Parts: sequence; structure tokens; C-alpha cells
Amino acid sequence: MRALGADVRRARWQSGLSQAGLEVLSGVDQTTISRLENGLAPGLRLIRLVKILGPIGLGSLTPSPVSERLKVTPWDRVL
Repeated sequence: MRALGADVRRARWQSGLSQAGLEVLSGVDQTTISRLENGLAPGLRLIRLVKILGPIGLGSLTPSPVSERLKVTPWDRVL
């Protein structure tokens, strides 16, 4: 969970988003985003995770500017 949280934080930073900005785009509250980034959200519902990953470019199998900067291929992604 900590590794996933670190990846989410890194992608968010590289997207130029604050946690509050990601909250607005994803519809998931900032507290939940913070808990995920700190590895403290083991019971996070999959739908919320997907909502968080979408705006930072990690929620689909198509390349995005974030995945290009992270040097991640679409097939390396969890979702």
C-alpha cells in the first residue's frame, strides 16, 4: 500500500496538482487522498482508487503525459 501511495503522490506532483486540486477533479475527499499517499488506506474502495488515478493519468491503458514522464508503459499499470 505504501508503494502505491508513493506512486500516486509522484504522479500527482508531476501532474502539477495539489491534493485539493485532485479532490476537485476526482470527487474523492482530500483526507482520503492523503491517507492513500501515506499508505494508510488499506480499505480504500476500488471505485475511489479509480477516481483518483484518472486525473493523474494512471487510470487507463492509453499513454498520458504523466506516464511518459514516469517512463511507464500502459502495460505496467495496475488498472
